[in-house]
Amino acid sequence: MMKIGTSGFRGVIAEDFTFANVEKIAQATCDIIKRHRFKKEVFVGYDNRFLSEEFAIRFCQVLSGNEIKAVLSESSVPCPLVSFAGKALDNDLSVLISASHNPYYYNGVKIFSSQGRDLEHCLEEEYNFLVLREKRVKLISIDQAKEVGLFCRKSLQESYVDNLIKNVKLTQGLKDIKTIFNCMQGSSVETVERLCDKLKLDCDIVNTGRDVEFGKSAPNPKEESLKDFAKSVVQGGYAFGFATDGDGDRIAVIDEKGNYYNGNLIAPMLYYFAVKAKDAVGGFVANYAFSSLGKLVCEVLHTDYFETKVGFKNIGEALIKNNAYMGAEENGLELASNVYTKDGIVTYLLLLEMVSNLNMPLSEIVKDFKKHVGYNMTCYAKAVKVNNKKRVETALAKFIPNLGIKVASVGNLDGHKYYFEDGSWLLLRFSGTEPVMRIMGEFKNKKDMQMVTSCAEEFVTSL
Repeated sequence: MMKIGTSGFRGVIAEDFTFANVEKIAQATCDIIKRHRFKKEVFVGYDNRFLSEEFAIRFCQVLSGNEIKAVLSESSVPCPLVSFAGKALDNDLSVLISASHNPYYYNGVKIFSSQGRDLEHCLEEEYNFLVLREKRVKLISIDQAKEVGLFCRKSLQESYVDNLIKNVKLTQGLKDIKTIFNCMQGSSVETVERLCDKLKLDCDIVNTGRDVEFGKSAPNPKEESLKDFAKSVVQGGYAFGFATDGDGDRIAVIDEKGNYYNGNLIAPMLYYFAVKAKDAVGGFVANYAFSSLGKLVCEVLHTDYFETKVGFKNIGEALIKNNAYMGAEENGLELASNVYTKDGIVTYLLLLEMVSNLNMPLSEIVKDFKKHVGYNMTCYAKAVKVNNKKRVETALAKFIPNLGIKVASVGNLDGHKYYFEDGSWLLLRFSGTEPVMRIMGEFKNKKDMQMVTSCAEEFVTSL
């Protein structure tokens, strides 16, 4: 059954992700626009996946058939650009045909609401009601739509790049840092090329060709998928390597020694730099599964820390509600002055700015940063297949991983989170998109980490 969630709808191409289902989502979009008297214009972007442009065109045909102007991107675009389009064009809804970091045989429809924000819960429910109704879809040909002024193609690449640049303080040293950017055959290529050309950056951009199968793997910048890239960073003498996923919002960083970092470290470090060196104002938002480093940095800086449920929809809402400066999850960060969703490309630019200003190797910056804020923990994350969700849910209510390090308290904001007396923590949370349990945590030493996480994994897989 098709279900619209925070990230819209994703499915296997030709099974549940079909032209018929895309038409249903497009028709529901039209109905919602008319019900709420939203602006009758929708920007539609698409990524590099199989048939993405064709799915985007079909979406536009339905919009135009309902007398709503469809503005289609001229080329494949990253996810944050579509969020930016919502702000730049002042549209109430914007759409991206993409399955982000999922395997190559997936595709999806991601929907943004006003000002490029992730879709609100109330609109999710309305979409789910409408797409399940049997209703005739109205559509017209692109030629017909052009004739009546209800279809056009538009590039926002230049405007989006200009908006990215506004978020950094440019220095001469910025051009002297040699970096490498891994696009993972995704849709961030044109944006990164324009950015580097405009700022005259010494950046080698790799994996730029379109491969709809992404080398038979998922375009996800996980540590295990970037081992060869890490070797290239070290061998090429780069200051750092940077990677984004298939639609340019997730991140991974490789320092000059080949060390891998994700948002758990990069976001708090960039926030710390912004407050100390750029006089940034506003708090830091993170989800329930985020590293304790975020909270620790806020304590050191005497700034506000806000915690939300998992999902960038929740991060974005908290950013706006609390007038915060930055929000983060393990896979990326959101900058309030940029767009209201996570953005890998602005993260690259902020990291480049920090390295340029501090004029130190990234590994040394990380070392000094951890020492200054007093951080000495190790993060853990693993997805474990769940065979019987109901059985696990029932048993979870009584599960206590009491193995050497004593549980001080248990929280349930979003899953079951165990806080240990030594400051370590463990979170067991069902995935919202896959039949897996997310086992996440942060520990003082690797021995305790292995003991506690092994216990949790055995608990999940035995039921």
